[in-house]
Amino acid sequence: MYGKCGDHIEARKMFDKMSMRNLYSCNNMLSGYTKLGMIKAAKRLFDKMPEKDIVSWNTMVIGHAQVGYFNEAIKLYREFRRLSIGFNEYSFAGIITACVKPRDFSLTGQVHCQVIVVGFLSNIVLSSSIVDALCQMWEDERR
Repeated sequence: MYGKCGDHIEARKMFDKMSMRNLYSCNNMLSGYTKLGMIKAAKRLFDKMPEKDIVSWNTMVIGHAQVGYFNEAIKLYREFRRLSIGFNEYSFAGIITACVKPRDFSLTGQVHCQVIVVGFLSNIVLSSSIVDALCQMWEDERR
């Protein structure tokens, strides 16, 4: 509740008072930090989390991409994929954002291929993001 209201101080107080934190509560705090653009606080929490899942990793990749830390988002994505935790549509949406803004089109092409291989191309958000990335690539080549 505090996180959704933008009160990260009260959210953190409640989080710190919890006698038993689990993956769900950590992911909620992580999400609150990233939604508020508090990437450094999110990264500190993420690094201390004893267990991380697909939600934790997606939150960090998307959070870093949204505030413009594209290289860190790409680094996190690569580490996440190496761990073979799994992935979902959000995993690809986050990395496409991180590739398109700084115009890293070689990685965009790789992600596009991964989306096709795993069968997520029917996801309208992913497909739209890929089309946007391909249009930007085409625009850059025309210049």
